Amino acid sequence: QAERTEEEQDIFQEALLHLDAVFLHADHFVHLDVPVDLPEDEGEVYNQSSVQSSSIELRQVGPNLQCIQPFPFDNLLAVNGEAVSSVATAERLLAQSALAEVTLERHKYGLP
Repeated sequence: QAERTEEEQDIFQEALLHLDAVFLHADHFVHLDVPVDLPEDEGEVYNQSSVQSSSIELRQVGPNLQCIQPFPFDNLLAVNGEAVSSVATAERLLAQSALAEVTLERHKYGLP
């Protein structure tokens, strides 16, 4: 992350004063202004072969499996050619071999 300008730091500090209210009183929040362009490869589907199965950490984000490691923010779509839709299914498939081929969707819900 780039260093904040003085103005950005002031805005950030103001936002921190209200952060507890966001977590305590809000079920959803929406960013109305995003001052950066989305990456060109946003949503791109790609394959990675020979990925160490034990290195993959996942979390369920709604209907998606989001990678925590080693592909932060990317969604896991398939393991060894088999579509996955739950952490349990992905972990079962990953446990079958030390190395796996994975299909991912690039950082659809977050920026790297």
